[in-house]
Amino acid sequence: MAGYKGMDYVSVAFATDAEKAAALIPKELTLIAIPALPGMASANLVFAKYRECDLGPYMEVIISIAVLHQGRPYGYVPAIYVDNDAALLAGRELGGYPKKMARITMRNYGNLFLSHMSRGSIQTKTVDPNFNDLASSSVTKGDKLFSVPLPADRTDELPYPYNLLLPLPLPRENRRTTCCRQWR
Repeated sequence: MAGYKGMDYVSVAFATDAEKAAALIPKELTLIAIPALPGMASANLVFAKYRECDLGPYMEVIISIAVLHQGRPYGYVPAIYVDNDAALLAGRELGGYPKKMARITMRNYGNLFLSHMSRGSIQTKTVDPNFNDLASSSVTKGDKLFSVPLPADRTDELPYPYNLLLPLPLPRENRRTTCCRQWR
């Protein structure tokens, strides 16, 4: 595993068309339904800038879809884009990740983070020059959205829709036992 230090990380959770998301996941997985948004699925877009890394500095875009596997929530990753050959090869050959090359930029101006990702082969096929991005975000850093104190003796529930996207850790008293059972 490569070591990482000094990074910027922008994560954008969003709803997307469930049929299109289902086409990207293996048949062993099930999309997590969003009851308040029929026909939509939960997804996440991450822009990451790694300033100090054993692979050299690079940027990465990760797309994930909220799924269930054997009743447990996961983020299935149909695509990862990087801007560095070493990160591409390490991710593909050592990690088995579906990495591809792309042009990625991340800039921040105080609390404003602007991120952009494009791929040259896609841009040349696009008729409208206003639609040459594959992904972009404009995010303003704000205050803490919410805080949930985690009890030591039981698993708590986050409010909707966060309960669908963020699995909480087990209570402290069950962590060691459960951890050991999973590894046997």
